[in-house]
Amino acid sequence: MEQVEQINEPECTPRRFWEIPLLWLKFWIMDEEFFRNEKSHVDILNTIFGFLLFAAILPITQAFFINVSHQLGPFQMTYTLFMFEPNSGDLIQGMYFRGLYLLPIILYAQNSILFVIAKLFSGKGNFSTQAYFLSLVIPPIYFISTLFWFSVLIPVIGTSLYFILMIGVNIYYFLCVFRALKVTHDISFLRTFLLICGFIINLQIFGYLKKIP
Repeated sequence: MEQVEQINEPECTPRRFWEIPLLWLKFWIMDEEFFRNEKSHVDILNTIFGFLLFAAILPITQAFFINVSHQLGPFQMTYTLFMFEPNSGDLIQGMYFRGLYLLPIILYAQNSILFVIAKLFSGKGNFSTQAYFLSLVIPPIYFISTLFWFSVLIPVIGTSLYFILMIGVNIYYFLCVFRALKVTHDISFLRTFLLICGFIINLQIFGYLKKIP
């Protein structure tokens, strides 16, 4: 009797909600092995929870920065990874609404466009895995960039120091996204690099559209 070999797929075991912020604290070890291990924990509810938690905390940190910068010295315009620029006092009031409701929509829209581009490059992954991975990458990197905003308050060298720090943050951010997409879609280095280029263009387009009155 011929025996058919059965391939056992890894069982999906979603993480508890409280584990998601703890994974953000591991941003410095988000290599390809990290994402391979997380493949068995992909869960759409955790993805939504991660984005919503991120959207709820982010406006608070930004508003705190604006208040502190106003008290310590003249407010300086700064540039952030996703081009959320706190450029007026009334933005603080509308910031929470935009963060809690609009930010998750923007992130999912960007994920959708990125997923379509990945499929054009013969990506084999699914949308849920890609969105889950990016929900682990985006929040900690963005919180770090927000924290680095305080460097602009340092006399003389503040702006230059912030610029240097943000170059490093952006490089590491795109490196983490590169690893996440490579593991998600199981594509070559070159195709992943082209996908990252599409992702950067995607970010720029969304940043431009948000500035249209």
